[in-house]
Amino acid sequence: MKLNSVVLFIILCFSWGSTFLPLKLALADLPPFLLAALRFLLAGTVLLIWSRRKRLEPQDVWRLLLFGIVVIAGNYGPVFWGAQFLPSGLTGVLSFASVALALPLFGLLYGHEKPSRRKLSGLFIGIIGFAFLAYSVTQGSTNLGSSFSLKGILAIAAAALANGWGAMLTRPFLLKYGAKKVAGLQMLSGGLVLLGLSLWLEQPNLAVFASLTHPTTLVSYLYLVGIGSLLGFTLYQHLLAVWRISLLATYNFVSPVIALLLGFVVLHERFSPAQFFAIGLLLVATLVIVRREQGNKKLDTRKFGRSK
Repeated sequence: MKLNSVVLFIILCFSWGSTFLPLKLALADLPPFLLAALRFLLAGTVLLIWSRRKRLEPQDVWRLLLFGIVVIAGNYGPVFWGAQFLPSGLTGVLSFASVALALPLFGLLYGHEKPSRRKLSGLFIGIIGFAFLAYSVTQGSTNLGSSFSLKGILAIAAAALANGWGAMLTRPFLLKYGAKKVAGLQMLSGGLVLLGLSLWLEQPNLAVFASLTHPTTLVSYLYLVGIGSLLGFTLYQHLLAVWRISLLATYNFVSPVIALLLGFVVLHERFSPAQFFAIGLLLVATLVIVRREQGNKKLDTRKFGRSK
């Protein structure tokens, strides 16, 4: 294992784990659907310009646009909406853990993965963790109120289902066209849908758009695009080519810990003992699921390309 790769992995974990702090800060001025739309419209445009000029077949363009609605609007829309009602660290833990649970679940349903005791154990632990966290929230142990916080948890859980389903739908096109082009096109289509939802439901006025000029909001937005979407995406693609997937997949365990620490240090977020126990269960479930059999197996870099 080269030192350079270890450094890049640390940067990747920090890039994706740290996005939940600027997300929380930006949501103080921007409504969630609008923030998500602006993020992915810009990131998608950059990725399409960056990608190779490989011609897309017309029927594939429409499929990718539709799948982008699932992967981006159906996933990040609920995550950004739910983040309003949750501490940033908890949003990070739920986002990573729920995706780690949803991907193998849909992989089993679509026949891309074989059932194993390890995966089923991880899914079981994760479900218990989600249930315990939801129960602790209903007891009024969060500073935002139980009903609002529970809405946030349920929204992020629903987002993971969209993410898992969208990943299965998108996989053949990643092999065919590469991750940058597919992700860029999906970000644009999902971003446009999110923008439409924002104009319909949130009805932002000029003052809302003007809030992007506020230093904290602007820096947070650019951080989400530049660090969360573009830098994280690039590092993930590079490490897929040089690392075993068993090592790389541990970002699902490291990144939420970073999200928790940043929320604790910067925003002074606190949790009850019951919530810490539930978070621990989710982290354990994530670690159990992402562990792979030993070996030097590497994956084709075109198969993946998620960004936080």
